[in-house]
Amino acid sequence: MKKIMVGQGGGPTTVINDTLAGIILESQRYGIELIGSKNGLEGGGLNPEVDGNLVDLTGISPESIRGIPGAYLGTTRLKLEPGIDDDLIQKIQDNIRELGVDAFLYIGGNDTASTLSAMNNGIHVQKTVDNDLPGNDHTSGFGSASRANAEIIKSLVLDTSGFSPRISYQGRIVYSTAPVVVYQTQGRNAGWLTLGVAFAKVNGGGQVIEDNAPHLFLPREIPFDERLLLDEVDNILSRSGYAFIAVGEELVLEDGITTLAEFYKANGTTDRHGNTENARSGSFSHSDAVADIIKNNLRVDSNSYLNVKETPIKIDHIQRSLYRTLTDANEAFGAGREAVRAFMDGQLNVSIALLREGGEGYHIRPGRIPLSTVADQVRQVDSRYLGDIHGPTDQFFNDFMPLVMGSTQIKRHSGPVLPQYIR
Repeated sequence: MKKIMVGQGGGPTTVINDTLAGIILESQRYGIELIGSKNGLEGGGLNPEVDGNLVDLTGISPESIRGIPGAYLGTTRLKLEPGIDDDLIQKIQDNIRELGVDAFLYIGGNDTASTLSAMNNGIHVQKTVDNDLPGNDHTSGFGSASRANAEIIKSLVLDTSGFSPRISYQGRIVYSTAPVVVYQTQGRNAGWLTLGVAFAKVNGGGQVIEDNAPHLFLPREIPFDERLLLDEVDNILSRSGYAFIAVGEELVLEDGITTLAEFYKANGTTDRHGNTENARSGSFSHSDAVADIIKNNLRVDSNSYLNVKETPIKIDHIQRSLYRTLTDANEAFGAGREAVRAFMDGQLNVSIALLREGGEGYHIRPGRIPLSTVADQVRQVDSRYLGDIHGPTDQFFNDFMPLVMGSTQIKRHSGPVLPQYIR
């Protein structure tokens, strides 16, 4: 009987267990013995002798774990690098060999792929809400996190926009208070999830309402321009009485290299690999920084509004654990099944990617790409999707609408977000 081990690494998504369920189902179909490694390679890889670190998944029902948020097997931030962690790599390889494991299947992002490439005996299965893995049309978890952000923002708009009453001031109609919300998404190296919040603009009929929030988008791929931001916020407040801005975890200046944190000489925190830890205590917050820029530099015009009330919002893990779309879940499940099929075909050191097929409609299938395509690599937002500070392109909506919202194609038109004020 063949034997494989499976683990989960990196930040969980709401569909990471759908991928695991796909691996379980396909293993049962082929009569493969399946062992789960608790907390990625930290458990069954480094410490298999510890009770609970090895989990027998051979007889478990795949449907029993589908739809459960978080990593069913537990996850890890362990990243192994050749030349630095050779002793740990050797220990894991020895342990896996002693267990009689033929291959290690690892569900995760680019750091997980990098760790697996050092092992030279496994198959990577993509997942990350960041959607930043090369070779993929999109990654499992991105659609669900985008939908979560969209639903959260729709509620926040109703919560905050009510604080902008029109009053008469010195013979003019003005907004007494103009709320400005700066909503930070996850995604350190790419702005995919920042653009994904644009689906908050979509109504129940699949129409993109231009005036709906978010009004402005600041992904990493668009150089930060303070003057442009302030001018656009001023225009939006004058027109609507409130403004909603989506901002990524990291912004860069016009040189495309210097981050906003570096510009402000902020004391951030990093992990041992030098990665900025944006959600940690004491780390630099781009939503806070943008909110401060607006608070301190926006020109208050008595013709339109009297006071700006800025609110930075960071929900971090909530966006990746709240919502699960059916399309996203089914694609993740299929990717897990494909990983086992790749193993049966004798293909190791590959990554199971999600690929888009041509033709009419939305057709995504799992495929196999070289592990080196993904390991330690980052895919930023494609130019055909990026758009500008006002939001992504129509193609972004069209290509990802079935993943995030359903199968309806977009129809653009302008329309009110809330009932018109009565003067």
